[in-house]
Amino acid sequence: MTTLNLDYLKTEDSNLYAIASKASGQTTGQVELSMEQIKVAAVQLKIAEAEPQISMAELDNEFKRELQTKANEQAARNRLNEWAIAGLQDTQNNADLISAWLRQNQKFSAAGVDEAIASLGPRLTWKLKTAAPKAPQLTATGEVLGVLPNGEKQLPLEVSNYDLKKASVAQAKDYLKRVDQQSRDVGRFSSKFI
Repeated sequence: MTTLNLDYLKTEDSNLYAIASKASGQTTGQVELSMEQIKVAAVQLKIAEAEPQISMAELDNEFKRELQTKANEQAARNRLNEWAIAGLQDTQNNADLISAWLRQNQKFSAAGVDEAIASLGPRLTWKLKTAAPKAPQLTATGEVLGVLPNGEKQLPLEVSNYDLKKASVAQAKDYLKRVDQQSRDVGRFSSKFI
């Protein structure tokens, strides 16, 4: 057995103090320890120092960070799909440019995708948008009204004198042409029965 003064060791040899206090369970005074007790305490301290101690709070925070990262990445993918629907072409070049921007700026989120697209703008390729043809306009009588070459709407065949006087020259000429055509069509049709 060896007698050790813990108060002295505390000031002179912190490593030996830690071993002796661990082996004896005391922090002050004199203790008697066997060499076996000292060796066991030394090994226990080495093992404790070698293993990093992670608290539950740290584990919980790390888990939450991982979940948030995965949620942000999924939101970024969803946002890219929305941009594809809006006209962003799904090409390897676009994917490489956006991915590089996100990695460089560490913004893997939907807002990061928006920033990347705003920043890369003209370097990205987009689908050309063609204007959909306008549906013809129907009147109360079921007549289909078109658009004149100058961009004005056709007048309906059943138009009031007031509206006819307000019409442009192109609308009036088109109206008269259609009324004349209609009367000829009716005339031919009715002549077959007489």
